[in-house]
Amino acid sequence: NNIMRSLILLCVLFITSIQLNYILYADEPLSSIVNVKIPGFNEDGFLSWEIHASKVSPAGDDFFSALLPTIQIYRGQCIESTAKTKSGNFKPKTGEAWGRERMDVTADGFHAKGDNWHWFDKTESGLNQIIFKQDTMITFSRGLDGFFVFENRRSDSNCLPGDIDGNTSKRSDQQLPTVAQADYLEFMSVEENNHRFLLEGNVSVEGNNLYLTCDKIELLFVKDANGSSRQIGKINTMEAIGNVILRQGGRKSYANEMTLSVPEGVAELRGSSDGKSLARVEDEEWGEAVGEKIILVKGKRMAKVVGGKSGRPRVVLPPIPNLGFDKISGQKKSKP
Repeated sequence: NNIMRSLILLCVLFITSIQLNYILYADEPLSSIVNVKIPGFNEDGFLSWEIHASKVSPAGDDFFSALLPTIQIYRGQCIESTAKTKSGNFKPKTGEAWGRERMDVTADGFHAKGDNWHWFDKTESGLNQIIFKQDTMITFSRGLDGFFVFENRRSDSNCLPGDIDGNTSKRSDQQLPTVAQADYLEFMSVEENNHRFLLEGNVSVEGNNLYLTCDKIELLFVKDANGSSRQIGKINTMEAIGNVILRQGGRKSYANEMTLSVPEGVAELRGSSDGKSLARVEDEEWGEAVGEKIILVKGKRMAKVVGGKSGRPRVVLPPIPNLGFDKISGQKKSKP
């Protein structure tokens, strides 16, 4: 069945190629053809991508302009994602397409959109790379879940160096999608169909009890072995770089870099490599913690502060409250 399917698709590609070559090279070429479908195949002969367009016209050396193009990306003989736009150009021989109008990409796990787009079938880093260079937004339906939700609002421990609290309590049931925006967005399939997302320039990420801003961020989604071929998997790591500010309920964190590991349940904040800028956490309940490295633990209000070349870590706790031992005005001391 697979061999027959591959042969049929090859015939379709051959017929489409003849049509396109006739448009480009005929003595009296047609101005366009309608309802075009162009497939692309991987090394195993299976369908890798397919371009659909309502109208195709020659636009230059070996490339064509398309009206209402749709790019369907396949994984495991199923459609993994679908990209749609009003117009664009493509090179079927090299597996490449580009355009300036807004493109929408829908997949099982995220929805992305942006202007000034470019698609590559293959790159040195991965497969089916899509780039948006302007006005980008991506929404992850599974997102970060409750990673940054505090499980215990009233902990009995302070932000002490080298001490991470292990208390647990009931987790928030309300989960929201994670929405990210940036000037530049790039995503592709990497490492055996896992997915990498890269955002640069005025980056903002908003999710459940989370608002993060930075200059650049990279997210890696890892697919579960039991998941379907259409799913992008779950977020595994997040690497934020440059002017990192993380806002949560009652807490703000500042760093030059932040690494988030979802499997370990740990977020690591780091200052600059030259030591001029330190990581800092300001908590309304427990005060301020400063150090070259600060480790935050999933669901806790705790911060493990690690010192370095710049000196010992610093923890500034809130003022000690009135303990009830103030001298009463006008009251004389009694003799013993």
